[in-house]
Order: sequence, then C-alpha cells, then structure tokens
Amino acid sequence: MMRFLIADDEPQIRRGLKGLLTRIMNGEEAAYFEAEDGIEAYEKAETLFPDILLLDIHMPRLKGLDLVAKLNALGRDWIIVIITGHDEFEYARTALSLQVFDFLLKPVPEVQFRAAIAKARQELSKRREERRFVDWSKDRLVQQRGVFRETLLQDWIEGRLPHPEFEKSAAYLELRLPVRPALLVVAFQDRNRQTVQAFPGALAFEDTMGNVVLIVDRDTSGGWQAVAASWGDLRLEGLDRDSVAELPQAWRRLVELLASDKAEGGLVQGAQEFLEVHYRNPDLSLEAVADHLRVTPNYLSRLLKAATGRSFVTFLCHLRMDKAKVLLEDPRLRVAEVAERVGYRDQNYFCRHFKTVTGQTPKAWRPGTEGES
Repeated sequence: MMRFLIADDEPQIRRGLKGLLTRIMNGEEAAYFEAEDGIEAYEKAETLFPDILLLDIHMPRLKGLDLVAKLNALGRDWIIVIITGHDEFEYARTALSLQVFDFLLKPVPEVQFRAAIAKARQELSKRREERRFVDWSKDRLVQQRGVFRETLLQDWIEGRLPHPEFEKSAAYLELRLPVRPALLVVAFQDRNRQTVQAFPGALAFEDTMGNVVLIVDRDTSGGWQAVAASWGDLRLEGLDRDSVAELPQAWRRLVELLASDKAEGGLVQGAQEFLEVHYRNPDLSLEAVADHLRVTPNYLSRLLKAATGRSFVTFLCHLRMDKAKVLLEDPRLRVAEVAERVGYRDQNYFCRHFKTVTGQTPKAWRPGTEGES
C-alpha cells in the first residue's frame, strides 16, 4: 500500500492534492495523511512512515527546508517532493542539496503532477529493489564470509591482490592478522583440513597448489610446529616475519622449497650438507637441523629414515665415525683429540660408539701400535 503525507498550511491545497492523488491511484490501495505545519508533518512522518511526502516550503512552526533537513536525519527510505509558490521558486532549488527528489510550482497542473508522482513511485521502487539487493548481499556475505575470506587470503598470499587493497577488504570482512605473524605452509599426503582449521588463533586456508597455509602469531609459532608434527605425513615450512606485507614473498619462497623437496629430495640433501659442516658441534641435535631447514623434527626424522635407512642419531653417529677413521690415520692425534674433533666431549663414550659401528676400538682400528689412551 502506498502512503502519502501532504503538508501545507492551506486546507484547500491539501484537499486538492489529495484529490489528485486519489485519481492517480485509480483504486489502488493507498493511505493519505495531512499536516498543517512543519512540526505536525515531522511527527507524522516519524510515526506513520509515508512513502512519498509533499511539502510546502512556507509553513508555520517549521519551514519546509528545515523540515527536510530533520527528515533526512531520520534516514528513512522515502521520496520528498517540494511544492512552492512562484516567489520561492529559485530559493527552492537549494532543496536539491537536501536530497529533495523534485519540486513543483503552484498551482500544479494535473499532467505535471501525475508525471511527478509517477517518477517518484518509479524511483521509490528502484531504491527499494536496490535496498533488498543490498540486504540480500549482506546476508550472503554473512553466510559465505568464510569463503570470501579464504578467497581474499588466497589472492593476497599468491600475489594477485596488492597489499593496500587486501587491507581494505580484510577490514570489511573483519579479518584480523597477527601484528607479528609467522607463516607455515603444510603439504599433506593425507590432508585433513578440518583438523588444521579446528585450532583457535590461526588463519588456515588452502592455496591453489593444494597446500594448507597457516598464519599464526609469531610468539606461538613454536607450539604450532609441535602441533603440526602430530598431523601425520606432511611437509611443513615455517618462517617468521616482522611485517604482514612480507608474507606473500615468504609464501612464494616456502612453496619453492616444498617443490624442491618433492622433486629432488632437497630436505634430505640439505640436512646432510648441514651435518657435514656442523658434525663437530657436540650440541648438534635433530631439533637444530630441523630449525635450520624450517621443518618439524619429526618430519625430518621420517625423511632421513626413508632416504638413508637410518635414524638421525644413527646417521650422525656413522658420519662422525667416518670422520674419525680419517683422523685416526694421523698418528700424531690422540684418541681424545679425535673424539673432540668429531663432536664428543667424553672419550669413553666416543670409543663405545666407534666399536659399535666398526667392531673395533679406535686403538685397535688405527694403523700402528702406538699406545695412546
């Protein structure tokens, strides 16, 4: 039902406009409200929710344009048409800046009035259709927010969306990233994304390569790596960054590392190269090598076992013993010195390991019969 409010201090004009509206509606259901001054018009507009308001400029208690300003403050979806006398015509043009839809000159010819009302109804219908679409879009946004967020994160992390545009969209979607983020890229062989997404405090999404990407607070990234180790067969890379804007570059580098791991066994090679350089360090551990390669210790241990048939500890022990054999060929070096050079603080511990690997003590194995201890 269409609802009209006619505001004019002259009863005859109100009756005339109501009559014109009745003929225009031609039997359609409609409601007609009248007001003789600006205050009454405002009160009726506030409580009766008219669709189209026909307002005179000069009314007692509250002028028409002042009334328009107050009506606009209510934020309602209605159409305002100003009806003015000839003397105020130029003045009424300022009504356009107040979002007045149209203004008419008294006396209003019926043809012109009909055209104005038809245009007003068409505009009202258009606005409400747009409002329905906006409301529908907002509902869809709420329902599909997770999908939109994942698409946004994917486009940003893979470099298709500039960071300033990402920030604007992220704010609209109420997507908040850690100030001090850490990035983990996980390639599952048996992926269970629900498991990943179930952990609070992480942004988890899938990139176009099928990896699961996690953005977490850097202060908790160590805990996340520990958790990731329990996810089964996976590849994981982690990298801390001080700036959120640097995460796309970090993602690209980590994905390249993952691809290298898959194609060339790069992680195992990297671990072997690291051990070749650092085997002399008595504090060398699986955790230290994994941290250098940015993978979990559990995952690195499984890779080494699969590639070499040995656990990390056994692999490192054999590497040290191979180095010790070379050193023992030098008769000037005491066994204690050899033990220290291959990463042992305790000579007896070294001797036990050497015999386990070679079947001989260092003294019995080395050329000559010097009696070093």
